[in-house]
Amino acid sequence: MQFGLRTLFLVFFLVAAAFGAFGAGAVVAAPYLIALGVSVRMTRMGRRGAAGLVVVLVLFAFCFLLFLTQMNHREASRRSACCSTLRQIGIALHNYHDRYGSFPPVYVADANGRPMHSWRVLILPFLDQQALYDQYRFDEPWNGSHNRALAEAIVREYVCPSRPGGDQLTTSYVAVTGSGTAWPGTRGMSVKGIRDGLSRTILVVEVADSGIHWMEPHDATIEEVLNAEGRSPAVPSSHHPFDGDYFVRPEMAVGHVLTADDGVHCLLGRPSREDLAALLSPGGGESVNINELVRFEPKTPLIKRLNWSHVVGLPLVVLSFLRLAFGPLWKRHVNAWAREMGPVENL
Repeated sequence: MQFGLRTLFLVFFLVAAAFGAFGAGAVVAAPYLIALGVSVRMTRMGRRGAAGLVVVLVLFAFCFLLFLTQMNHREASRRSACCSTLRQIGIALHNYHDRYGSFPPVYVADANGRPMHSWRVLILPFLDQQALYDQYRFDEPWNGSHNRALAEAIVREYVCPSRPGGDQLTTSYVAVTGSGTAWPGTRGMSVKGIRDGLSRTILVVEVADSGIHWMEPHDATIEEVLNAEGRSPAVPSSHHPFDGDYFVRPEMAVGHVLTADDGVHCLLGRPSREDLAALLSPGGGESVNINELVRFEPKTPLIKRLNWSHVVGLPLVVLSFLRLAFGPLWKRHVNAWAREMGPVENL
Protein backbone atom coordinates (compact mmCIF):
# COMPACT_ATOMS: atom_id res chain seq x y z
CA MET A 1 0.00 0.00 0.00
CA GLN A 2 1.39 3.39 -0.94
CA PHE A 3 0.94 6.37 1.30
CA GLY A 4 0.22 9.83 0.05
CA LEU A 5 1.89 13.04 1.07
CA ARG A 6 -0.95 13.76 3.50
CA THR A 7 -0.38 10.48 5.35
CA LEU A 8 3.38 11.06 5.56
CA PHE A 9 2.74 14.52 6.97
CA LEU A 10 0.36 12.96 9.52
CA VAL A 11 3.09 10.51 10.59
CA PHE A 12 5.57 13.38 11.00
CA PHE A 13 2.99 15.35 12.97
CA LEU A 14 2.35 12.34 15.25
CA VAL A 15 6.09 11.98 15.96
CA ALA A 16 6.42 15.69 16.79
CA ALA A 17 3.38 15.59 19.08
CA ALA A 18 4.74 12.44 20.78
CA PHE A 19 8.01 14.19 21.63
CA GLY A 20 6.03 17.04 23.14
CA ALA A 21 3.84 14.68 25.15
CA PHE A 22 6.35 12.02 26.20
CA GLY A 23 9.77 13.63 25.82
CA ALA A 24 12.47 11.00 25.32
CA GLY A 25 9.80 8.33 25.76
CA ALA A 26 8.58 9.24 22.28
CA VAL A 27 11.44 7.14 20.88
CA VAL A 28 9.43 4.10 22.01
CA ALA A 29 5.87 5.46 21.94
CA ALA A 30 5.91 7.05 18.46
CA PRO A 31 6.99 3.93 16.47
CA TYR A 32 4.49 1.85 18.43
CA LEU A 33 1.62 4.22 17.69
CA ILE A 34 2.61 4.58 14.02
CA ALA A 35 2.86 0.80 13.54
CA LEU A 36 -0.48 0.29 15.24
CA GLY A 37 -2.14 3.08 13.27
CA VAL A 38 -0.82 1.86 9.91
CA SER A 39 -1.85 -1.70 10.76
CA VAL A 40 -5.40 -0.55 11.50
CA ARG A 41 -5.43 1.63 8.40
CA MET A 42 -4.53 -1.31 6.12
CA THR A 43 -7.01 -3.71 7.70
CA ARG A 44 -10.72 -3.91 7.12
CA MET A 45 -11.80 -4.24 10.69
CA GLY A 46 -14.93 -5.91 11.93
CA ARG A 47 -16.34 -5.70 15.40
CA ARG A 48 -13.79 -8.13 16.83
CA GLY A 49 -10.92 -6.18 15.34
CA ALA A 50 -12.26 -2.94 16.72
CA ALA A 51 -12.69 -4.53 20.14
CA GLY A 52 -9.10 -5.78 20.02
CA LEU A 53 -7.88 -2.32 19.14
CA VAL A 54 -9.77 -0.85 22.08
CA VAL A 55 -8.08 -3.39 24.38
CA VAL A 56 -4.65 -2.45 23.03
CA LEU A 57 -5.32 1.27 23.51
CA VAL A 58 -6.59 0.68 27.05
CA LEU A 59 -3.43 -1.28 27.87
CA PHE A 60 -1.29 1.52 26.43
CA ALA A 61 -3.14 4.10 28.54
CA PHE A 62 -2.78 1.88 31.63
CA CYS A 63 0.98 1.53 31.09
CA PHE A 64 1.29 5.28 30.61
CA LEU A 65 -0.56 6.02 33.85
CA LEU A 66 1.51 3.37 35.65
CA PHE A 67 4.68 5.08 34.40
CA LEU A 68 3.50 8.44 35.78
CA THR A 69 2.64 6.85 39.13
CA GLN A 70 6.07 5.24 39.33
CA MET A 71 7.79 8.56 38.64
CA ASN A 72 5.88 10.25 41.48
CA HIS A 73 6.57 7.31 43.78
CA ARG A 74 10.31 7.44 43.04
CA GLU A 75 10.57 11.11 43.93
CA ALA A 76 8.57 10.55 47.12
CA SER A 77 11.01 7.76 48.01
CA ARG A 78 14.01 9.99 47.30
CA ARG A 79 12.54 12.78 49.43
CA SER A 80 11.97 10.30 52.26
CA ALA A 81 15.53 8.99 51.89
CA CYS A 82 16.87 12.55 52.07
CA CYS A 83 14.92 13.06 55.29
CA SER A 84 16.28 9.81 56.74
CA THR A 85 19.84 10.76 55.76
CA LEU A 86 19.59 14.10 57.52
CA ARG A 87 18.15 12.38 60.58
CA GLN A 88 21.20 10.07 60.68
CA ILE A 89 23.38 13.18 60.73
CA GLY A 90 21.30 14.48 63.64
CA ILE A 91 21.74 11.23 65.57
CA ALA A 92 25.49 11.35 64.90
CA LEU A 93 25.66 14.93 66.20
CA HIS A 94 23.84 13.94 69.40
CA ASN A 95 26.06 10.87 69.89
CA TYR A 96 29.07 13.15 69.53
CA HIS A 97 27.48 15.46 72.12
CA ASP A 98 26.94 12.55 74.51
CA ARG A 99 30.61 11.59 74.29
CA TYR A 100 32.27 15.01 74.32
CA GLY A 101 29.72 17.18 76.14
CA SER A 102 28.92 19.44 73.17
CA PHE A 103 28.21 19.36 69.48
CA PRO A 104 31.36 19.41 67.32
CA PRO A 105 32.92 22.75 66.37
CA VAL A 106 32.13 23.79 62.82
CA TYR A 107 35.83 23.37 62.08
CA VAL A 108 39.13 22.62 63.80
CA ALA A 109 41.66 25.40 63.22
CA ASP A 110 45.46 25.46 63.22
CA ALA A 111 47.60 27.74 65.39
CA ASN A 112 46.92 30.64 63.02
CA GLY A 113 43.16 30.19 63.11
CA ARG A 114 42.99 28.72 59.62
CA PRO A 115 40.23 26.07 59.22
CA MET A 116 41.78 22.60 58.91
CA HIS A 117 39.07 19.98 59.48
CA SER A 118 35.29 19.96 59.07
CA TRP A 119 32.63 18.89 61.53
CA ARG A 120 31.58 16.38 58.88
CA VAL A 121 34.90 14.60 59.39
CA LEU A 122 34.60 14.71 63.18
CA ILE A 123 31.29 12.81 63.22
CA LEU A 124 32.39 10.05 60.80
CA PRO A 125 32.72 7.43 63.60
CA PHE A 126 29.07 8.07 64.51
CA LEU A 127 27.99 7.45 60.90
CA ASP A 128 29.52 3.94 60.82
CA GLN A 129 32.57 5.37 59.02
CA GLN A 130 35.18 4.51 61.64
CA ALA A 131 37.53 2.95 59.08
CA LEU A 132 37.53 6.10 56.98
CA TYR A 133 38.01 8.25 60.08
CA ASP A 134 41.01 6.16 61.14
CA GLN A 135 42.70 6.84 57.79
CA TYR A 136 42.24 10.60 58.13
CA ARG A 137 45.19 12.53 59.49
CA PHE A 138 44.59 15.55 61.71
CA ASP A 139 48.24 16.65 61.59
CA GLU A 140 47.74 18.04 58.07
CA PRO A 141 44.98 20.05 56.34
CA TRP A 142 41.93 18.35 54.90
CA ASN A 143 43.48 18.65 51.43
CA GLY A 144 47.00 17.69 52.50
CA SER A 145 49.07 15.10 50.65
CA HIS A 146 47.72 12.16 52.67
CA ASN A 147 44.14 13.31 53.17
CA ARG A 148 43.85 14.16 49.48
CA ALA A 149 43.93 10.42 48.77
CA LEU A 150 40.70 10.08 50.75
CA ALA A 151 38.93 12.78 48.72
CA GLU A 152 37.36 10.22 46.37
CA ALA A 153 35.70 8.37 49.24
CA ILE A 154 31.91 8.65 49.02
CA VAL A 155 29.98 9.18 52.24
CA ARG A 156 26.39 8.66 51.18
CA GLU A 157 25.06 10.28 54.35
CA TYR A 158 26.22 13.60 52.90
CA VAL A 159 24.52 13.22 49.50
CA CYS A 160 20.82 13.84 48.85
CA PRO A 161 19.33 11.05 46.67
CA SER A 162 17.41 13.62 44.60
CA ARG A 163 20.57 15.34 43.39
CA PRO A 164 20.83 14.99 39.59
CA GLY A 165 24.03 13.92 37.90
CA GLY A 166 26.90 11.84 39.17
CA ASP A 167 28.45 14.20 41.75
CA GLN A 168 28.76 12.20 44.96
CA LEU A 169 31.60 14.11 46.62
CA THR A 170 30.13 17.53 47.38
CA THR A 171 27.88 17.72 50.41
CA SER A 172 24.15 18.38 50.29
CA TYR A 173 24.08 19.40 53.95
CA VAL A 174 25.83 22.38 55.49
CA ALA A 175 25.83 24.27 58.76
CA VAL A 176 25.06 27.97 59.00
CA THR A 177 27.93 29.46 60.96
CA GLY A 178 28.84 32.68 62.69
CA SER A 179 28.16 34.69 65.81
CA GLY A 180 24.64 34.17 67.08
CA THR A 181 24.23 30.71 65.53
CA ALA A 182 24.53 27.17 66.91
CA TRP A 183 27.92 26.94 65.14
CA PRO A 184 29.92 29.88 66.58
CA GLY A 185 33.29 28.65 65.27
CA THR A 186 36.07 26.62 66.89
CA ARG A 187 34.04 25.79 70.00
CA GLY A 188 31.08 23.46 70.04
CA MET A 189 27.65 24.45 71.30
CA SER A 190 26.12 22.43 74.13
CA VAL A 191 22.45 21.61 74.50
CA LYS A 192 22.31 23.89 77.55
CA GLY A 193 23.38 26.80 75.38
CA ILE A 194 20.36 26.44 73.11
CA ARG A 195 17.99 28.48 75.24
CA ASP A 196 15.34 29.07 72.55
CA GLY A 197 14.51 25.38 72.58
CA LEU A 198 15.94 22.45 70.62
CA SER A 199 12.90 22.21 68.34
CA ARG A 200 13.18 25.93 67.47
CA THR A 201 16.86 25.97 66.52
CA ILE A 202 18.26 24.83 63.17
CA LEU A 203 21.58 22.95 63.12
CA VAL A 204 21.94 21.82 59.49
CA VAL A 205 20.29 22.89 56.23
CA GLU A 206 20.00 21.20 52.84
CA VAL A 207 21.64 22.97 49.91
CA ALA A 208 20.92 21.95 46.31
CA ASP A 209 24.37 22.66 44.82
CA SER A 210 26.79 23.60 47.56
CA GLY A 211 29.99 23.02 45.62
CA ILE A 212 31.61 22.10 48.97
CA HIS A 213 33.55 18.84 49.23
CA TRP A 214 32.29 16.90 52.22
CA MET A 215 35.79 17.02 53.81
CA GLU A 216 36.23 20.75 53.28
CA PRO A 217 36.00 22.92 56.43
CA HIS A 218 33.66 25.35 54.76
CA ASP A 219 29.94 25.99 55.29
CA ALA A 220 27.47 28.84 54.82
CA THR A 221 27.90 31.91 56.99
CA ILE A 222 24.96 33.71 58.57
CA GLU A 223 25.88 36.82 56.57
CA GLU A 224 25.80 34.91 53.26
CA VAL A 225 22.42 33.41 54.09
CA LEU A 226 20.62 36.48 55.37
CA ASN A 227 22.22 39.00 53.00
CA ALA A 228 21.68 36.93 49.86
CA GLU A 229 20.46 38.81 46.82
CA GLY A 230 16.72 38.72 46.37
CA ARG A 231 13.79 39.13 48.69
CA SER A 232 14.32 35.92 50.63
CA PRO A 233 17.28 33.74 51.67
CA ALA A 234 18.54 31.18 49.16
CA VAL A 235 19.20 28.63 51.90
CA PRO A 236 17.91 26.02 52.34
CA SER A 237 17.42 24.81 48.77
CA SER A 238 16.79 21.44 47.14
CA HIS A 239 16.12 19.38 44.03
CA HIS A 240 12.81 18.06 45.39
CA PRO A 241 9.87 18.70 43.01
CA PHE A 242 6.58 19.17 44.83
CA ASP A 243 2.90 19.67 44.02
CA GLY A 244 3.11 18.76 40.35
CA ASP A 245 1.87 16.12 37.94
CA TYR A 246 1.94 15.31 34.24
CA PHE A 247 0.15 18.48 33.18
CA VAL A 248 1.46 20.85 35.88
CA ARG A 249 5.12 21.70 36.41
CA PRO A 250 6.08 21.12 40.04
CA GLU A 251 7.45 23.77 42.32
CA MET A 252 10.63 23.01 44.17
CA ALA A 253 10.40 22.38 47.89
CA VAL A 254 12.64 24.81 49.75
CA GLY A 255 14.56 21.96 51.38
CA HIS A 256 15.07 19.98 54.56
CA VAL A 257 16.40 21.40 57.80
CA LEU A 258 17.63 19.57 60.89
CA THR A 259 16.72 21.06 64.26
CA ALA A 260 18.65 20.52 67.48
CA ASP A 261 16.09 18.02 68.79
CA ASP A 262 16.99 15.70 65.86
CA GLY A 263 13.81 16.69 64.05
CA VAL A 264 13.83 16.91 60.25
CA HIS A 265 11.43 19.30 58.54
CA CYS A 266 10.83 19.82 54.84
CA LEU A 267 10.19 23.52 54.33
CA LEU A 268 7.72 23.92 51.49
CA GLY A 269 7.47 27.67 51.77
CA ARG A 270 10.40 30.08 51.63
CA PRO A 271 11.02 31.54 55.12
CA SER A 272 11.52 35.25 55.55
CA ARG A 273 14.88 36.60 56.65
CA GLU A 274 13.46 37.36 60.07
CA ASP A 275 12.04 33.86 60.59
CA LEU A 276 15.19 32.15 59.35
CA ALA A 277 17.42 34.37 61.52
CA ALA A 278 15.27 33.48 64.55
CA LEU A 279 15.50 29.74 63.81
CA LEU A 280 19.27 29.91 63.35
CA SER A 281 19.71 31.73 66.65
CA PRO A 282 20.05 29.41 69.68
CA GLY A 283 19.41 32.04 72.33
CA GLY A 284 17.91 35.17 70.85
CA GLY A 285 14.60 34.79 72.64
CA GLU A 286 12.57 34.67 69.41
CA SER A 287 9.52 32.45 69.16
CA VAL A 288 9.07 31.01 65.66
CA ASN A 289 7.17 27.78 65.13
CA ILE A 290 8.95 25.87 62.38
CA ASN A 291 5.84 23.78 61.72
CA GLU A 292 4.17 26.87 60.27
CA LEU A 293 6.84 26.97 57.54
CA VAL A 294 6.05 23.41 56.47
CA ARG A 295 2.75 24.52 54.95
CA PHE A 296 2.74 24.81 51.18
CA GLU A 297 1.50 27.96 49.53
CA PRO A 298 2.12 28.00 45.74
CA LYS A 299 3.95 31.15 44.69
CA THR A 300 3.31 30.75 40.95
CA PRO A 301 -0.20 30.91 39.44
CA LEU A 302 -1.41 27.59 38.07
CA ILE A 303 -1.71 28.93 34.52
CA LYS A 304 2.03 29.70 34.52
CA ARG A 305 2.89 26.26 35.89
CA LEU A 306 1.06 24.33 33.18
CA ASN A 307 3.35 22.10 31.15
CA TRP A 308 2.11 23.23 27.76
CA SER A 309 4.10 20.64 25.81
CA HIS A 310 2.10 17.98 27.68
CA VAL A 311 -1.21 19.87 27.72
CA VAL A 312 -1.09 20.39 23.95
CA GLY A 313 1.00 17.39 22.93
CA LEU A 314 -1.11 14.60 24.41
CA PRO A 315 -4.42 15.61 22.74
CA LEU A 316 -2.56 16.07 19.43
CA VAL A 317 -1.09 12.58 19.77
CA VAL A 318 -4.56 11.13 20.29
CA LEU A 319 -6.12 13.08 17.41
CA SER A 320 -3.30 12.38 14.95
CA PHE A 321 -3.33 8.68 15.83
CA LEU A 322 -7.09 8.44 15.33
CA ARG A 323 -6.78 10.29 12.04
CA LEU A 324 -3.96 7.99 10.89
CA ALA A 325 -5.73 4.80 11.93
CA PHE A 326 -9.34 5.56 11.07
CA GLY A 327 -9.03 8.16 8.31
CA PRO A 328 -10.09 5.82 5.47
CA LEU A 329 -12.81 4.25 7.63
CA TRP A 330 -14.19 7.67 8.55
CA LYS A 331 -14.10 8.69 4.88
CA ARG A 332 -16.04 5.57 3.84
CA HIS A 333 -18.70 6.25 6.47
CA VAL A 334 -19.04 9.86 5.36
CA ASN A 335 -19.38 8.83 1.69
CA ALA A 336 -21.95 6.15 2.57
CA TRP A 337 -23.94 8.65 4.59
CA ALA A 338 -23.83 11.11 1.70
CA ARG A 339 -25.12 8.48 -0.73
CA GLU A 340 -27.95 7.57 1.58
CA MET A 341 -28.97 11.21 1.91
CA GLY A 342 -28.94 11.70 -1.85
CA PRO A 343 -28.70 15.12 -3.51
CA VAL A 344 -30.00 18.03 -1.50
CA GLU A 345 -32.66 19.96 -3.32
CA ASN A 346 -32.80 23.67 -3.07
CA LEU A 347 -35.80 24.86 -1.12
